[in-house]
Amino acid sequence: GDNGGGDNGGGDNGGGDNRACVTDNGFDGWLCDDGIQCISADWRCDEWAGDCNDGSDEANCGGGGDNGNNECAPGLFACVDGSGCIEPDWVCENGAEPWPDCTDGSDETDAACTWKANQL
Repeated sequence: GDNGGGDNGGGDNGGGDNRACVTDNGFDGWLCDDGIQCISADWRCDEWAGDCNDGSDEANCGGGGDNGNNECAPGLFACVDGSGCIEPDWVCENGAEPWPDCTDGSDETDAACTWKANQL
């Protein structure tokens, strides 16, 4: 009936960007992609990947295209997926085990290495 799968089941709260929840300490929150973790709404798109364990709090934050680099301070690498702004030292680490700091790994690509070489 109406209570089985109506607006509460998969409506505005189920997907999209209207994922209101209440944090453990009672504040307005944002529901991570895992559907379990609720972070402070202020942490959404704050350029600090990792508020959500799955990094979803920094996904789909706008940017991209020509505006992607404008979201980061000069001298910082803008992750392709908008997941953050990376210090040059963390870009193109080229070690035996490169450590991606962007959720999409874009800071460890050839393009990122070219970007870093141009910063020197």
